[in-house]
Amino acid sequence: MPFNFDVNLREDTNDLVNQVLSIGSVPWINFYEGAKMAADSFSNDKVQLKIDVFDSAIDSGLIATMVNGKKIYNNKILISAAPAWCNASLSRQSELNHVSLVFPQSGNSILNDALYLTPTNAIMIDEMCKWISYTHSNDKVTIVYRDNAREKDLSKSFSVKIDSLSQNKIKTNLINYTNSKIDGLIRALDKQNNNLVIITSSDEAFVSPTVNKLCEQLNQYKITLCGLPTWENFETIDLDNLQKLNTHVFSATWINNSNEDFSNFRKTFVERFYAEPAFSSYQGFYFVKGLIQSIDKNRFVELKNIDVSNSYFDHDLFIFEKQENKGNGVMNKSVQILKHEDYNLIKVN
Repeated sequence: MPFNFDVNLREDTNDLVNQVLSIGSVPWINFYEGAKMAADSFSNDKVQLKIDVFDSAIDSGLIATMVNGKKIYNNKILISAAPAWCNASLSRQSELNHVSLVFPQSGNSILNDALYLTPTNAIMIDEMCKWISYTHSNDKVTIVYRDNAREKDLSKSFSVKIDSLSQNKIKTNLINYTNSKIDGLIRALDKQNNNLVIITSSDEAFVSPTVNKLCEQLNQYKITLCGLPTWENFETIDLDNLQKLNTHVFSATWINNSNEDFSNFRKTFVERFYAEPAFSSYQGFYFVKGLIQSIDKNRFVELKNIDVSNSYFDHDLFIFEKQENKGNGVMNKSVQILKHEDYNLIKVN
């Protein structure tokens, strides 16, 4: 993982109070801290887990030497957040050395027998479209995008998936906001039925005023608004209007604060590290905890043979499913559909 030891452990850093970590290393330090907590929590059990750490925040030549060497494959499981260009070599060497390969991040392609802890964008869209198809089958669905490639592609993905899941019972209507503006969007709304409006933009400067304009139409139209995971980080958007529009977003990084086990983990993490846990801290802790609980108590086995059922891995973070038509890679399909309610996000799926 890119721990960036050269920067974070510099000998000339004397100000420990105000020491600033390299930004790129923070999520992975948090992941390690969570994983170490899980390993330590089983230190008195029959399972003894040893964690070796390797820094991938080095130049490309040294990374290549490390990836194609032997040292990192002396363990049974390799968790890698190395640059994506290393993945093919990691997969090949892991297979040769009988090492199970885990990626904390999602990937565009699924490598043989690798396990991915973060759902891909395609999986997140699929899960959101399933929820829409099941809960809004009688709505008129309008998908709003602007004239740029990313928003166009997202809109097309939503449209194709909803049409497929609903067996064409839901007819999606795509609106190019660049051409139609707010008047064109309003004309597309239905006064007789509920309108499900999906906005496929992460641009707060566009989304925020559009939300306000949609809210002005609530005296004439029934509207449910759907947005993207990035909306969780918006700072200027009107939360009252999001609630009035019955807004839903989907996420793969939301932490359920009402989960008592999560609350206990947070308390222990803060007491140990004097900092709030990041999402990657939860990932590291609950993956390693589930891993320990799911393996043979007497010996480690290959990850592809480990039980990745819901009985061992926390459902709020991990729902693993083997992709048998894609090299037997294991993907995480845990996606939360969240509703804006009482100035909080409430899980509805």
